[in-house]
Amino acid sequence: MAQIDLKNISIYFPLLETKGARSLKSHILNKVGGAFFMEKKIPYIKALDNISINFNSGDRIGLVGHNGSGKSTFLKLLAGVYTPTSGELNIQGQISSILDIYMGLDIELTGYENTKLRSTLNNFSKEDFEKFYNNVLEFSELQSFIDLPVKAYSNGMRLRLAFALATYIQPSIFLIDEMISVGDKSFAKKSENRLEEIIKKSKILIIASHNRDILDKYCNKIVEFENGQIKIL
Repeated sequence: MAQIDLKNISIYFPLLETKGARSLKSHILNKVGGAFFMEKKIPYIKALDNISINFNSGDRIGLVGHNGSGKSTFLKLLAGVYTPTSGELNIQGQISSILDIYMGLDIELTGYENTKLRSTLNNFSKEDFEKFYNNVLEFSELQSFIDLPVKAYSNGMRLRLAFALATYIQPSIFLIDEMISVGDKSFAKKSENRLEEIIKKSKILIIASHNRDILDKYCNKIVEFENGQIKIL
């Protein structure tokens, strides 16, 4: 079973600045209101504003809205990158995400060390690590480079490693911030096939995209974001 339940969730980000730089902006913010507000003389922006919604197994959710409307913040909240300023968030099910393909990739480490690090974060056993490592090697096609520092990789090689690391686990809840295509034509097809398989097997899928064709293909519900608030279309 997979379920996501949000009750009156808000996320506020403080606008940190020096006292000298504050005066004009603070005056404007006090006058115009909108996405910004003042509390105890500190300016904040409401990234998410009192959101209540729930998702259940079988839901394929498309998130739409202009840049800065709250889509990415919402996905990062579900992925555990952000914690809510107020409200309640309850999630049942294992989550995996592709929000920033390079998230967690340390370019100072070798490909092998990055695989070991990701394995530790996932609490893999020694046997699980061996399966994970062999899968990453085979999928990324980086057998000859796995012991080199990632900073020595080309951009394409980094993408292949990052994608292989990020898409190994089959989650019950899968989050995507824009569909991606990785590498040359043959590898891009392989990465698309892997994404398709993960999407097919996931119980809840949530995709943020500006591409309506992608949303029509994968989603059965659309949620629109505007100024940190939502509307179900």
